[in-house]
Amino acid sequence: MKKAQIEIMGLMIIVILIVIGALLYLRFGILQSKQVTTENKIQNIQAINLINALMNIQICEELTLKETVVKCQNDPQSDCCQTLNGKINEILDTTTEFDYDFYITKNEEIILQLPEILVCETGIRSPSFTFTDSGTPYESYFTLC
Repeated sequence: MKKAQIEIMGLMIIVILIVIGALLYLRFGILQSKQVTTENKIQNIQAINLINALMNIQICEELTLKETVVKCQNDPQSDCCQTLNGKINEILDTTTEFDYDFYITKNEEIILQLPEILVCETGIRSPSFTFTDSGTPYESYFTLC
């Protein structure tokens, strides 16, 4: 064989190895990360929907959760405040199979936290749900683990 033919054969082998490497990268790199991303998107949508529904559900005396939280801040001895945590836990336990962290802050200080010790080191966190009462900002956070 001539020198030029040997060089072309070597070049073809290199091209074939590059193509095989690219195919393996596509198969194991990109395609598998899309499956995880789809699962994360589903959990993210579930977290967003849960926080929105939870904050607007009637908890006590035809008051929504956000109204009940404000009421409990103004009158901690109210009957609604005594059962608030239990009702939230009941709702979340029946609507999701994942562990979760849920807390509400007032002026960046946690005023309600479920469970009592946060369990999620990592997870899918919904955007905060913000509401105000007389200019006082409240924010609620929900994380699925």
